[in-house]
Amino acid sequence: MDQERPLKDALVDSANVDQCGGGVSPCSRSPCQNSAACVEDPGSLHGYTCHCSEGYSGVNCQHKPGVCNMIQPCQNGGACVGEGHDYTCLCPIGYTGQHCEHVVHKIGASAAFNEHSWVELNRTLLPQEAGIPQVISLELRTRRPNSLLLWYGQDPTVRGQGQDYISIAVKDGFVEFGYELGGGPTLLRSKSRVDDGQFHTLRVERTGQQGILILDREAPQAAQSPGQLHMLNTDGNIYIGEWCIQTELLHSHHHLFVYFKV
Repeated sequence: MDQERPLKDALVDSANVDQCGGGVSPCSRSPCQNSAACVEDPGSLHGYTCHCSEGYSGVNCQHKPGVCNMIQPCQNGGACVGEGHDYTCLCPIGYTGQHCEHVVHKIGASAAFNEHSWVELNRTLLPQEAGIPQVISLELRTRRPNSLLLWYGQDPTVRGQGQDYISIAVKDGFVEFGYELGGGPTLLRSKSRVDDGQFHTLRVERTGQQGILILDREAPQAAQSPGQLHMLNTDGNIYIGEWCIQTELLHSHHHLFVYFKV
């Protein structure tokens, strides 16, 4: 027979309900590799900690012994990535060199890159102030149909998906200017290709939700980001490079000039 019962009494009765059989241990999935011991650790990001065998490293002890964890070659706070004898030092701002051993006192008229290097610039070069345009001017030359030219987003330690950013890239031979303010991504694309080995002049601008892309003498491409948000919230630095071989940097307030040869 159906009975009426006050909701508050039902809540009291169910206050001590727990999962039958207890929770599943995060170590039951055997996440630790290379004979590492898994220990439950509720305070860690993944709920467990791997105690690695000597020479192994990584969250799951997935990195085999090599230069990075045996002799730690990167200096001045540089991060070492790679395995075995193959490694790369990711240098913090102000340092360069194979092992981040050289202090960068000043960027001159040009800088050289290989296919796996870039320049990291302080985010203060492109200030974020309401109503003030952020302008980036580039002169580029490339025969590569796909390359990342500039990225300005979150700190590398922060998960970037869905976060604010500004990006400039060459995709399938066309220049793309993208940005995200929190309401969804916005993308502007040039009408002409730039992977012809000739010099091209590019100017992109963002003021609030409004974005503009101008390539050479083309008519400006304009767009407005979706939603109501109009401020760019980024705490990472500005990255220029990836495929860049030569670049010239000039700066004025709210305006970043870059010369590329890629």
